[in-house]
Amino acid sequence: FIVFSGSNLICQTSIKDAIKKFEEKYSKPEQPMVAVEAEKVELYGMMPPILKMDATLSTLKACKHLALSSNNIEKITGLKGCERLEILSLGRNQIKKLDGVEDVAETLQELWISYNILGSLKGVEKLSKLRVLYCAQNLITKWADFEPLKECKALEVCVWDVETERWRMLRQRGGGVSVERKA
Repeated sequence: FIVFSGSNLICQTSIKDAIKKFEEKYSKPEQPMVAVEAEKVELYGMMPPILKMDATLSTLKACKHLALSSNNIEKITGLKGCERLEILSLGRNQIKKLDGVEDVAETLQELWISYNILGSLKGVEKLSKLRVLYCAQNLITKWADFEPLKECKALEVCVWDVETERWRMLRQRGGGVSVERKA
């Protein structure tokens, strides 16, 4: 799919085309892959890359793990209707904000969003069932930007970095939290 933006030529894979590629890749002669029935849908590393998430994703009703890493996505959209989604993998994209995750707040347990351009974690507090958050290598530079994590009562593991130091938070049995610097 080719898009003209002003004088620039932009090549991209649409979500619809990415799903078609996924089905072709994983289909077997005796058992065709049907993405709307799959629990894990892998749309990562598309060539040309996916630039936009859209409502086509909402057709993935059975999906528990949606992999969209290593594309060129800027916004989280189109997740309404993904009522079983537990793991959302969006690492290595161009995401600036967590707007859009609220559409899967009731089910999402893991958010993999490292290597993006997030400036804060605002929005993560809406994810009441979030247990795992990978958010290293973003543009989060101040400890205050991690304030929304206080509302994530189910959070067990969080990996991030501030001022080029990598940190890991683990919730201990009994409710305590340990925060440690990773080497």
